[in-house]
Amino acid sequence: NDTDMFPNLSDENYFDVLSKLTADKVVFSEWSERRHAQALAKLDACLRFIGDVLDETQKLIIFAHHADMISNLRIGVDCEFTENAYSTCITGKTPMVERQAAVDAFQNDPMCRVIIGSIGAMGTGWTLTAADHVIFCELDPVPGRLTQAEDRAHRIGMKKSLLIQHLVSNGSLCARMAQIAVRKQAILTRVLDGPFGGTLTYRESSENDPPP
Repeated sequence: NDTDMFPNLSDENYFDVLSKLTADKVVFSEWSERRHAQALAKLDACLRFIGDVLDETQKLIIFAHHADMISNLRIGVDCEFTENAYSTCITGKTPMVERQAAVDAFQNDPMCRVIIGSIGAMGTGWTLTAADHVIFCELDPVPGRLTQAEDRAHRIGMKKSLLIQHLVSNGSLCARMAQIAVRKQAILTRVLDGPFGGTLTYRESSENDPPP
């Protein structure tokens, strides 16, 4: 449990907390280490949830942050596929030509069912509107970065249904920050998109509380 770092976190002081995280290198380093450990701890729960989603969804985007989390997610996702289905991936180390090839495959090849990537490298500049479903296995604390990442699959005026889910660990600071960030995102979505905005949902995940 890392909520002791900012026990009084609320909607009102959210951006003050972000400023403190950015300004205090010691606090930021400690929180980053906890985020990484929590991400790896919930990997199995995330993969169980993703496996269920793939039974119902044809095209899925998965966002994460840490390189080893992304690598392990892709290995687990590929184990879910049968026949000729496959995944592709974009991280900060992916050459630009390969990034475009990954996007083209996801957009145009029915057998490319999942694209996995980092919020930083895949969260801006790409069109991934073939997606039916978006899952964040890790979050960025800045709501605007999450909105940018979601916008890869969603465009203003779209009437296609799009489900966006955030998976976080019970009792963590990330869980509390996610709740606030999702609320702020939902307000922005309603303002910008009217009745056709994407559906934002929040799901807590832990090894003791596996997703259904």
